[in-house]
This record gives sequence, structure tokens and C-alpha cells, in this order.
Amino acid sequence: MYRCIKLYIVVLTIIGLTITCSRKSQQEVQLHKYLNKELRLNIFPSVINQQKIQSYNEFRNKYKYISVVFLKKGCKPCDSKIAEWQRRMEIISDFKNYSVLFIFQGYNYNEISKLNAITSFAFIIDIHCRYLIYNRDIPEWILDNSVLIDAKNRIKLIGDPFSTHEKTKELYSIIKKID
Repeated sequence: MYRCIKLYIVVLTIIGLTITCSRKSQQEVQLHKYLNKELRLNIFPSVINQQKIQSYNEFRNKYKYISVVFLKKGCKPCDSKIAEWQRRMEIISDFKNYSVLFIFQGYNYNEISKLNAITSFAFIIDIHCRYLIYNRDIPEWILDNSVLIDAKNRIKLIGDPFSTHEKTKELYSIIKKID
């Protein structure tokens, strides 16, 4: 009798673990739901790139893939986030079809210049919260992460592409693709 109860508990535990491990979290489900969704960026007429103003379309046509990094005024890790991206850009500078675009919400040009992002990256100053407004069909927690977009502004990767080895491999496989 004791053996049957023990066996029953083991079987239930295995079934429970199998069900739990195979179920995707709510966040994983949302991540997959928003892959290939268009990120609206053409609402911005211009981009500051290497200390020069150029049209968004001109900038966009230059790169097939762009990591969009959204920073709100008042975020404390902004300096470290920018510094981390600067270190990473040296790693992936081989890719001519890839760039990083920062969207600074609530900052002015002088504040951004203090963040040392001006010479290294392209950026948009979003003083009217257009990024969040025009992309309100995408959860803000996704927009707060970096997102990789393709030539048609479709989201291909959500989150910091350097957070894990698997994400970095996924980034490389996407931007190395020849279409």
C-alpha cells in the first residue's frame, strides 16, 4: 500500500513538472505575439546621426536592421545603458547593415550631449511622447526594452540582444541573413 502511494506521488510530480515546464509564461506568449509587428518610427521626420541631422528615411534606408533603444527622462541606468551599447557596438561594427537608434523621451539636446551618445549613435529626441503614442498597441514593457527591427520596421527580436549568449547568437543569425 505504501509503495502504491509513493508511486502515485512520483507519477503526479512528473506529470505536474511536465505540464509546468511545457507551458509558456505570459511574457513569452506576448513576446511571440509582437514579433513581426510593425514599429512605427516614420512619425519622426529626422534623426541626428554622427552630429548631423538627416531625414528618418535617409537614415532608415542605410541600414537593414536597427536596434531601437528607448530611454525616458529620469531613468537612472541611462548612462550605464549607453556605455554598455558603446562597448557592444565595437563588437558588431563589422555589420554594415546594422545600427542602433536611441529614442530619448523628454530630453533636450544639451542633456543628451552630457550622456556621451551624440558621437556614437543615431538618436531621436521625442519631446511629445510620439514613440509611445503611435506604438500604443505594443505593451510599454516591450518598448522599454530594446527591439531589433528589419527593413520594413517589423520587430525581429525583443529585449537586450546581449543579455544572454542565446540572444546574441539570435541577433547575429538575423543580421547575417541574406535575403
